[in-house]
Amino acid sequence: MKSFQSVVQRCNEADERFAEARFARDYLIRSQLIAGVEAVEKVPKQILGRDAEKSDLTECTTINDLMLGKGQETYANYSLITLRGFFYRLVMLLRRITMSFPIRHESHTLEQKSETFFRNQIPQDWVANRPQNDYGVDFQIGITEGRELRGLELVVQLKASERSSGDEDTETITLRVSTYNYLRELLTVVMLVKYVESEGEAYWVFLREITPPMDEGQKTFTVHIPKANRLSATNWEAITTVVRQITNLKLGAVNG
Repeated sequence: MKSFQSVVQRCNEADERFAEARFARDYLIRSQLIAGVEAVEKVPKQILGRDAEKSDLTECTTINDLMLGKGQETYANYSLITLRGFFYRLVMLLRRITMSFPIRHESHTLEQKSETFFRNQIPQDWVANRPQNDYGVDFQIGITEGRELRGLELVVQLKASERSSGDEDTETITLRVSTYNYLRELLTVVMLVKYVESEGEAYWVFLREITPPMDEGQKTFTVHIPKANRLSATNWEAITTVVRQITNLKLGAVNG
């Protein structure tokens, strides 16, 4: 019993230091847990008002609480009270160690950073909406002209990476051919943007300015984005002018 009490003392310390709780879990389950349960079952009936059961190990109220409430703590039963409180804390520790929780993946964090950066760079009076089903469209931007929304829009596909994937002059992204074909058919002007976390910067290019895939049979192709097109240094008035010109050309082609 003395050896078991020494283990109890060590595990009480583990309750305060989470790292040692794993040792307490492995050691006690293998060697002492069964003996401890049997000891708790021998609690006198006058303490609980009934015969003790194994389920008492997981009750919120410990024998120690009950004894103090009745004023019945004595030297003879003190070790048993300590044992009961210990096992309650042990069960709570085991639950805390083995419980699983949702994990926020790094890709989600990076995506949120890129979105926040992009929203902070565009003019405040522009309207940025995320479509529910994007199919390659991450943002639909309502562009204001003289603070008025006149139906001029810009579609943005936003990519992100932790580190640069290009060279000194360009940043690269991988684009599906099917996505490229879909974006190319849109009447709205399309901009490709890539956020690089390590550089704290994003770069952009209009879809109409990139080199199309050489083979329609391929699944993906590489797009090179000039690093000269820094999103943080973008002249949005000039972007508005270009978007208006391209939009008018597309509308003119459609209307014949």
